[in-house]
Amino acid sequence: MEVRSFNDDYHEVGQLVINHLHPDYDSVEEMKEHWKGKDLLLKVAINDGKVIGFGGLDLVRKEGAPNSDLYGIVVDPAYRKQGIGTLLMNSLINDAKELGIRYIYANLDRENEEGINFLLNLGFEYRRSFFMMEMNEPVINELECPEGIEIKKMEILEDVEEFLEVYEEIFGHINDKGKLIDKIAKENNYNFFLMYRVSRSTATKKIIGFCIVENIDEDGINRRIDVLGVIDKYARRGLGKVLYISVLNHYWSLPETKKITITLKSSSENIKKFYLSCGMEETFITETYRYEM
Repeated sequence: MEVRSFNDDYHEVGQLVINHLHPDYDSVEEMKEHWKGKDLLLKVAINDGKVIGFGGLDLVRKEGAPNSDLYGIVVDPAYRKQGIGTLLMNSLINDAKELGIRYIYANLDRENEEGINFLLNLGFEYRRSFFMMEMNEPVINELECPEGIEIKKMEILEDVEEFLEVYEEIFGHINDKGKLIDKIAKENNYNFFLMYRVSRSTATKKIIGFCIVENIDEDGINRRIDVLGVIDKYARRGLGKVLYISVLNHYWSLPETKKITITLKSSSENIKKFYLSCGMEETFITETYRYEM
């Protein structure tokens, strides 16, 4: 048995990947198409000329450093429990080191105990949890905006500078301001809901919160909540829920909306309770592990 670099072994690798790793691919051709344009580091395990294992890294940049995501490790069921997955992973780690990769990240379902133990035994460390929540049935909540509060939906932000100031006030320093500006200042698949405090005396408006939503066309339109934030003193008055319910009501009023989802990058029980109180349901939890070179 040997581990070597992938060399156009698409058919055999494709069968392993589709049957045991990524069943969402409908065909080997779809897998090949998905790989196009990606910077992948791929390895195969060969026994008597047959591909019995496969592993891959997606070389990306995260947190300002050359890092990678674990695409996956898969071994033919007939050859498992023989250390082949470990050989594949160690080979990927060694090649990644030579390429100057600093970290390898892996995301797994919390229920995948076997996969988690595999990573921990290789030296990966737990980093964070992601809580997936969704709403897939229309629910319209009765809601009235408080006096002096206005919510406006737009395709492209009108005042980027004010938005960025409020973003930093809510979330702190922006690590990649350029990436955020590309998202908010260009026409794309995002909608923006801005919450304003309107002055009674001058009628001037000040942004106090926002919600960014990505529209994903998959068998109808799925709405993914990208980020929701309200300045703290207004959030404590319940305006975060006013904003979020307004967003939900808007999308459920559109017949093409099939699902609304959000991924929470926090384990805060209060944050989870907030979204549960708005009608979202927790679907599953993903954990992120990291290997440091």
